[in-house]
Amino acid sequence: MAYERVAGPVGPERDDLLFGRMTASIVSALRGRKGRPLKPEDFMYDWDPEGSRLAKARREQTPEEQLRMLRGFQAAAERQTRRGQRRAPSTGTSAEGEGHVGSR
Repeated sequence: MAYERVAGPVGPERDDLLFGRMTASIVSALRGRKGRPLKPEDFMYDWDPEGSRLAKARREQTPEEQLRMLRGFQAAAERQTRRGQRRAPSTGTSAEGEGHVGSR
């Protein structure tokens, strides 16, 4: 116990922390500066879901929070759709055959 107070957890708990730290570093490096900084706890398995800090922190969303999340998802999907439309090659035709040069 005294050693753990000085050196940190020993055994599987330490392994979880080390792997969580390594994973957080790798994912953070790959995704750049988007979003909040990731923590080792974000990648650590919750062995005791009933008494964990995550279970205590979890609460039901209000309808307003759910609506805000839904609008955020919708806005992201619309941006992705617009981005995809800009990149699509232009063939000069539509599904109905309109737009052909000299089609009159």
